Amino acid sequence: MRAFLEEHGLEGCFRAVYGVDLPGSKVEKILRAKSQFAAEGETVFMVGDSCSDVRAARQAGVKSIAVSWGHQSMGRLAESQPDQVVRTPEELMAAVSRGMD
Repeated sequence: MRAFLEEHGLEGCFRAVYGVDLPGSKVEKILRAKSQFAAEGETVFMVGDSCSDVRAARQAGVKSIAVSWGHQSMGRLAESQPDQVVRTPEELMAAVSRGMD
């Protein structure tokens, strides 16, 4: 993920990236990030490419943004009912910038 963000000039746009290199479940990582970085009432996003990412966001009580360039098909991602699906890094940045209205 870090390499992708760097390649697209997005590395400075995210406060943290919690990957498989860090211990804990996805939900635990989301809650850790939320407690470290989110102000009271601030919108928090889980950006992921799998149904399990969408489920973890829901369990942690944050917004889910599914990206289409991951390993699961758009149909499968849509079945998990993310708050939003984006198809490009530009769409991702737009969604985050406007707080997904």
